[in-house]
Amino acid sequence: MKNIEASCYVFILNSILTFTIALGNTSSMGHIRAQLDDVKITSGGDNQVAAYCRISSKELLATAESTARAILQGICNPREIEDRLHNIESQMADQLNVIKTMILNIEDKLAQQDSQYRRANRKLHGAVAELSESVQYCTNLHSSASNSNYVETSQTTPTHLKQTPSSTFSNSAITGGVKSTGADPDEEDMLNPRQEEIDRFNSSIHIENGKRVFSYFWKVGDMEYKLKSWGPRRSLRSPSFYIFEYGYMMYIRLFPRQNGQNVYAHVGLTKGDYDEALEWPFILKHRVSVLDQASPPFQDIVSRVWDPKILCSGWNWKRPATSDNHECVGLGFPTEDLRGQHFLRDDFLLIKLTVYLD
Repeated sequence: MKNIEASCYVFILNSILTFTIALGNTSSMGHIRAQLDDVKITSGGDNQVAAYCRISSKELLATAESTARAILQGICNPREIEDRLHNIESQMADQLNVIKTMILNIEDKLAQQDSQYRRANRKLHGAVAELSESVQYCTNLHSSASNSNYVETSQTTPTHLKQTPSSTFSNSAITGGVKSTGADPDEEDMLNPRQEEIDRFNSSIHIENGKRVFSYFWKVGDMEYKLKSWGPRRSLRSPSFYIFEYGYMMYIRLFPRQNGQNVYAHVGLTKGDYDEALEWPFILKHRVSVLDQASPPFQDIVSRVWDPKILCSGWNWKRPATSDNHECVGLGFPTEDLRGQHFLRDDFLLIKLTVYLD
């Protein structure tokens, strides 16, 4: 009976020792080895229990539980796991915002270069057309003078001395067309009916219904191409702007083809130079509009007035850590709504953000 009991003890202790080594708990290994030494193995192979061997099943169970608890502590702690995952998520979001900002800046620079190239190309074509017209005019003038001299000579020269001129003036030789001034056609377009409003209120604080409001206008070009060709998750970010002096810095993000059939304009916070002196989280109400560019009365697409205190999460309205906070609220509508009114003018879309400061 004692041999069986000792064998069981040896087996259990060896199992616990193996488990402890696998988990790397070196502090419990010495105690378990000491208990193994209490079981003597005779030269004849018979297991004998030493007089001082008093190992109970409760002690073995307690040793196993304490070993497992010491190793697994922290690994199976839900709070610690949640904190680690949140930190990883925050770091990934910050890195993605940096990458998106870099891509958007590159895209903006490419668009500006393309616009400059097209403007220079139009001016070059205008200059070439004007030069060609001047050369043609000089050629026709020279031909006319030669023809006049020939007529005068033919009146005094014998018939047998008359010569057929190599070229005669012909109306068909005059190249018709509109004279180009080389000016940028964009500068000759009619004034946008919302231009006066933009010039007066853009990036400014003014009184509206007895309260102070800030207005920002964002003009987005090449909309037809964006509406037809951009991917469902591709977006465009506006320049950053302060909503008052030494105040919060914000931005607008436009999704021209979100889900392939909707237009979304979202608003977000970004890191500013005066964040340390401001109150957080951000609590100012705001509204987003897409402006009708036809004649008055205007029929703008207008969002509700968004209240940050009851919408989204603290993550969206907290103080930005590195760059952009993820945008939250804004304005969304079907793409077909842009076709119903004059929301697109000269391939431009006008977006307005109104922030209520009082």
